[in-house]
Amino acid sequence: MGVSLSAVTFGLLLFLSVGLNKQAAEGCTCKPEHPQQLFCRSEIVIQAEITEKQEITQNNIFPDWGLIRYKFKTIQVFKGFEKINGTKYVYTPKEIGICGVSLDYKQYLLSGHVMNGGLVVTLCDFVYHWDRLSLTQKYNLKARYQMGCKCKVSVCYEKPCCLRSQKECLWTDWELYVFIQNGEQAREFTCIMNNEETCSWYKGSSKVDTVKMCKS
Repeated sequence: MGVSLSAVTFGLLLFLSVGLNKQAAEGCTCKPEHPQQLFCRSEIVIQAEITEKQEITQNNIFPDWGLIRYKFKTIQVFKGFEKINGTKYVYTPKEIGICGVSLDYKQYLLSGHVMNGGLVVTLCDFVYHWDRLSLTQKYNLKARYQMGCKCKVSVCYEKPCCLRSQKECLWTDWELYVFIQNGEQAREFTCIMNNEETCSWYKGSSKVDTVKMCKS
């Protein structure tokens, strides 16, 4: 299926809706990833408006499942300038149960990978109603997320848990939010490399005390 669906195979405990659907889709599980991680592993990240929808049964992208093809109009490109050129379709599995994305005729943040001349997205990618992103996330898309792509964001499932590397940021939203993409760190924090040796959370321009976050 290609690299865009690699995260699906992890099969962890919680399906992350990433803002599109707050109900778990049976059969679709995604590795918990901070929005910055989703940005960093994507080939293309754009703000786009959906203009058309078409169901396609015969295809070589998801031949066993069928797909939905959405036509879109690009508004902003945050990543993948050279790859988005000429791309005007979003492809996703037909069924939500196999991580297909259901889009309306609205503006979205879309991320994914290029396949057969189209942008392939799933529920495990950074796909979000544009007007539901925080102001901080919209700002981070333009520059700050990219500044931390060499850092590692690790999920803290249960405290106490601490950093194992100086190039790591600890994501603790899990203990407070059922849908951790709605957590404060997901919406307001960025993990940025300070220098060649360390990474730290930043909330806006303020560095966050990560040592305090490790305490039980």
